[in-house]
Amino acid sequence: MYDLPKMRESQKKSDLQMYLDRFVSGSSLLDLIIYELAVSFGSKIPGGIGILLRKYLYPKVLKNVGRGTLIGYDVSVRSPKSIYIGSGTLVDDFCLLNAKTTSKKGLKIGNNCVIGLRTFITTGYDGYVIIKDNVHVNGPDTHIVGTGGVSVGENVLIGARVSIVSANHVFKRRDILITDQGTTAKGIVIEDDVWLGTGVIVLDGIKIHKGAVVGAGAIVTKDIPEYAVAVGVPAEVVKFRE
Repeated sequence: MYDLPKMRESQKKSDLQMYLDRFVSGSSLLDLIIYELAVSFGSKIPGGIGILLRKYLYPKVLKNVGRGTLIGYDVSVRSPKSIYIGSGTLVDDFCLLNAKTTSKKGLKIGNNCVIGLRTFITTGYDGYVIIKDNVHVNGPDTHIVGTGGVSVGENVLIGARVSIVSANHVFKRRDILITDQGTTAKGIVIEDDVWLGTGVIVLDGIKIHKGAVVGAGAIVTKDIPEYAVAVGVPAEVVKFRE
């Protein structure tokens, strides 16, 4: 979820200034050249040659790329100096990692993670996304939006087409456009050893406690206790793991 007032403010800058600010996270010509080599050129080369090239180029633009981490074809990164990726992690093809944020936490992906095909992760303008070790995001088309902050614990399984969005539009008044009423952003916490099935939606302000399982297609509108199994729309606890 984007901050529309801040986007409008940024549009007052020149095209080059806006590109440097929103994509490159730098202000010099050298920053631009290195970014373009890595992201525009390096990301478009398929196969093993592309993998090897990105292993060399991406550590020059990202805050950190750990040993043994592989970045797939056509991965887009924005504000790369706020992106930290640990060791032994795979970022699959066509992912988006957008860390344009004022938060020093930025976007952090731990060790031995899998970020699946066409996964979209954005911090929002003031938020963050922290994904700890051994997390498997099973793409395609999972969205994680950290406007209010998203924290994902260790050994978490996230299915395809899951939406974890830590923000919500305010829409109470009818005399003001929804886009002009602002947003709320409380944050989402997913603790260790959680499994979110295919198509799960986690709304803002939710905490899913350790060991919980959320069934496919569920919409999580309230906290899920430890080791609970929750299903349905809205998600309700039907049993607890033994």
